Amino acid sequence: SYWAGCYCVLTNSDAMEAAGLDPAAGPATIAELDEMAAALTTRRDNGAIDRMGFLPSPENFELWGTVFGGRLFDPETNTITANDPKLVEALTWYRSYADTYGADAVAAFREGLASERGGALDPFLAGKYAMQDQGPWKLGDIRKFGESEFRYGVVPPPRAGEEPQANWTWGDIQ
Repeated sequence: SYWAGCYCVLTNSDAMEAAGLDPAAGPATIAELDEMAAALTTRRDNGAIDRMGFLPSPENFELWGTVFGGRLFDPETNTITANDPKLVEALTWYRSYADTYGADAVAAFREGLASERGGALDPFLAGKYAMQDQGPWKLGDIRKFGESEFRYGVVPPPRAGEEPQANWTWGDIQ
């Protein structure tokens, strides 16, 4: 069998509409993603984050490094390029979420989630994320565990500045 996939940004249509955003039009740029994330993030009276509009997943850095134009490996020199300036830019963007929403608040939010990657306690399906970076595996969770009226969108990852549209794709032949 053959399995292939690529990353996407899933959007919760109801949360987008409630914030006055068009659920069919995802963010085209990182700046738009950040603006939408701010509009979609909600807090409790005590300041704790109740719902993140978006929070880049630590497990998906290969996607965001690529979106920013970074390279994890240089095949010409056969070297790992962990200090690629575009990767550093992507990591700085990751850090901006802790700076914007508070590192302790973000950590507490993540600790309160049952799972980042799906299943019956999926935080996207539970409304804890309004947008989430995921892949084709998430659609199975939505079909299996989502309420029948759960409305969502699937949009490509946004661009970082003037960088061309980029994504991370893989396949597996078994």
